[in-house]
Amino acid sequence: MGDPLDAEFVVSSDQREEPSMTQDEARNRAMAARPELKEAKIRLEQAGMGVRGKRLEQIPDLNFVVSDIYFLNTSNYLPNQIASAGLSLSWEPWDWGRNHHEAAALRAKEEQQRLDLAQMEQQVKFDADRAWREYERSNRTWQASKLATHSAEEQLRVVKERYTRQTALLRDLLEAQTTWEAAGQTEARELAAVGTAWANLQTAIGND
Repeated sequence: MGDPLDAEFVVSSDQREEPSMTQDEARNRAMAARPELKEAKIRLEQAGMGVRGKRLEQIPDLNFVVSDIYFLNTSNYLPNQIASAGLSLSWEPWDWGRNHHEAAALRAKEEQQRLDLAQMEQQVKFDADRAWREYERSNRTWQASKLATHSAEEQLRVVKERYTRQTALLRDLLEAQTTWEAAGQTEARELAAVGTAWANLQTAIGND
């Protein structure tokens, strides 16, 4: 480290742990926020509307019709206005199977959209679970490395005191210092891994 051997050793850490999140919370957030799921739900809804629209086309269209007819005449004996009312029925009972085939195609499309959505939901859950487990593993490893650093720091303090009292060799002090430095480097790497895992988790739950 380049410091005198009798210098005061101080180990400080400003690392900040990421907010905690349970596996169920991660999965629920992913199901609510992943954009591809939202798009798949919209496509399924549109397919369902197409099926319902085709069913409505097969229902006879019955309308109530009222009409007025005005005549221009000069006779006082003939009416100059005729009003009529009636029902208008529009229906195509014989379409040579066209409506049936179109309805079948729309139902097949709706079913495919439903299957695609179910498959996507399973994939989103899998991604969220995997990212959460990786984050938890990285966090536990980092916590273990922090303990190792603290242990090496305490060992360095003890050896330094013994060296000051001339009850420990310089070699012992240098070895303790090397162990402490290595532990600190490991802790820094593990902290970086935690940050990466947390970023991956945010991506998995749709917080890009």
